[in-house]
Amino acid sequence: MIKLFGGLPHNAKSKTFNGKRFNGHQFKVGSNYQNCTFDRCDFRGASSRSSTEMKKDPSPVSFIASKLTLCDFRGTDINQAIFAGSKIDGCDFSGSHLAHSMMLHATVKGVHFAGAILYGANFKNAEMSWVDFRSADLRESDWEGAKVYMDNPMGDYQFTSFSNARLSKARFFKSKLTGIDFRHCEAYDADFTGADLRNADFRGAKLNNATFTNANLEGADFRGAFMDGCLMSGVNLDSINYPRAFYTVKHEILYSKKFETREG
Repeated sequence: MIKLFGGLPHNAKSKTFNGKRFNGHQFKVGSNYQNCTFDRCDFRGASSRSSTEMKKDPSPVSFIASKLTLCDFRGTDINQAIFAGSKIDGCDFSGSHLAHSMMLHATVKGVHFAGAILYGANFKNAEMSWVDFRSADLRESDWEGAKVYMDNPMGDYQFTSFSNARLSKARFFKSKLTGIDFRHCEAYDADFTGADLRNADFRGAKLNNATFTNANLEGADFRGAFMDGCLMSGVNLDSINYPRAFYTVKHEILYSKKFETREG
């Protein structure tokens, strides 16, 4: 176990940090914490932007295959950070800057990303449960093959939510999103091809030009959603709830007679 009083080392592979305070820490170029364990550490205000060169783009920080438990990353600026294969449990990234970060194959439980900037982030094949993405910026993020569960392992009232999130051009190809809350999200041109969206809640969502080809939408709720130009070929439209949704249907969509009618 490492005990530090002067900050986080530049390179600390396979080390353990318990209850350390790294508030405002300046990550150096190529900082590498692969296979490290961080338990109840405080990273608030930490940044990967170069303090000397003031680069426009931040320097990536690597937490590959690390274990992060109950750590506080609120307000951090670590765009492009790499969390591939990591286990992230009970951490708080609310309001943080994580654009183009990589969380592919990560296991994420009980984590808060509310209001975080995750533009272009990579979540391919990640497994998540009880994760808060409310009002997060997730435009152009990639969720191919990800498994996102609604259940909260703590058993209280909180659950996975993308409510009010920005998801335009996000890609959810063959991802598992059963029962997930997408209420009032903005998901223009998002791609849900082949996704498992059973019982998902899209009430009030903005889904113009989104693609749901061959998605499983059994029990999904689209009441009040805006669905102009949505592609839903291969979808059983009789199994979903969409009264008062606003839409127009493209010629290539396979649709039921009911779906042609605009309901106010």
